[in-house]
Amino acid sequence: MKNEESKALDPMKRWISEAGTETPGNQFHLSVLKKIEALPQPKTVYSPVISPLGWKIILGFITSIFVWSIFFVPAQAKNSSLFDKLPPLKLPAFNLQLNNLAFSSPDLSPNLLLGIAAFFIMGLLLIVGTLRNKQAGL
Repeated sequence: MKNEESKALDPMKRWISEAGTETPGNQFHLSVLKKIEALPQPKTVYSPVISPLGWKIILGFITSIFVWSIFFVPAQAKNSSLFDKLPPLKLPAFNLQLNNLAFSSPDLSPNLLLGIAAFFIMGLLLIVGTLRNKQAGL
């Protein structure tokens, strides 16, 4: 009994029942879609996560690791690698005397020379790739 009285006295329900619900016109959704289509659309430009230069650097590292493993890692434990067969490089000694201080010539091991050569080869590939991209862009 009390529930029936509270429903009848609830002003919100009474107002909704008096006002009724509104229904949109037949062409409402089409007019909304036309307004949405009329808005300027931002241009979506695809940009890869890894640039072509990045792929070249990755490929260069993988290739250098592959070449290093072929030439410089021995096939068996008792064999010597090609790297061990390289002759040591002896630079001419120079004597520089400053206030009775003598500087000796640096000892460049084959490991250091290989690292320097790999660094310059990778730098050369980077420069050549950048120049080729700039020429293609012009």
